[in-house]
Amino acid sequence: MRLLIVNWQDRENPQSGGAELHLHEVFGRIAAKGHSVDLLCSGFANAPARVKLDGIQVYRTGGRYSFQFAAKAFYKKNLKRNQYDVIVEDLNKIPLFTTRWKAANTVALVHHLFGSTAFREATPPVAALVWLSEKPIARMYGNTPFQSVSDSTTQDLVQRGIPRQNIRVIYNGVDTKSLTPGLAERSPTPLFSYLGRIKKYKRIDLVISAFAKVQLRDARLEIAGAGDYRPALEKLVDRLGLGSRVRFLGRISEAEKLALLRRSWATVLASPKEGWGISNLESAAC
Repeated sequence: MRLLIVNWQDRENPQSGGAELHLHEVFGRIAAKGHSVDLLCSGFANAPARVKLDGIQVYRTGGRYSFQFAAKAFYKKNLKRNQYDVIVEDLNKIPLFTTRWKAANTVALVHHLFGSTAFREATPPVAALVWLSEKPIARMYGNTPFQSVSDSTTQDLVQRGIPRQNIRVIYNGVDTKSLTPGLAERSPTPLFSYLGRIKKYKRIDLVISAFAKVQLRDARLEIAGAGDYRPALEKLVDRLGLGSRVRFLGRISEAEKLALLRRSWATVLASPKEGWGISNLESAAC
């Protein structure tokens, strides 16, 4: 079978997160079984236009703010001739309406839609664009099969007009061979952690503000991940007098992630819009 995945980013993109981890874990395994899997996504600074990752042939076009304009043209010029059996569109950020690309079959994969949450992250014009672009999903995708990762995402899709019978829920999973408990590595003092992208809509500010109320002087909070909201959070930490108790780790490796989850007493997540995040599953596995 020949598959084309359409997603805004691949896992090497500095803006990548759980959706990209999910994409490469799932479709990398499909490629390993002998199927042909291509990925059409946006580019980023100094990124090659074409690369192979996890057995997936990756094609990059456009950028973070232009991919929605470049994707269809690139597909028509370079990829349509491949006659894919299925196009899988990961509905992430602005829908690309691939149902109009006239492929043999199209499937929509949804972790979560932003809705009004977009206004917590982006500037008003960009947030309005995201919010408005999600409005015609039911009309544009018609009877397209949907894969949802959670019951809450399914409920959101139904409320937007997608027939429930067109939605199949396939829950997220994690690699429990590499993510395992390590009780001997647990921190001797209370340690809480956040793992994920550092974005405004993730509401890490709530995590920090709640931690400030913890009455244990030896308690610590470690925040792992990269994103443009870090400077604002660092100012919040300074304002609350938590500089010696809160540490920003930046983007960490898989080995560092395992060590963080093992030494943490609990992982704290406050995002109002995740569908069903992968970080909580990774934490539970450790």
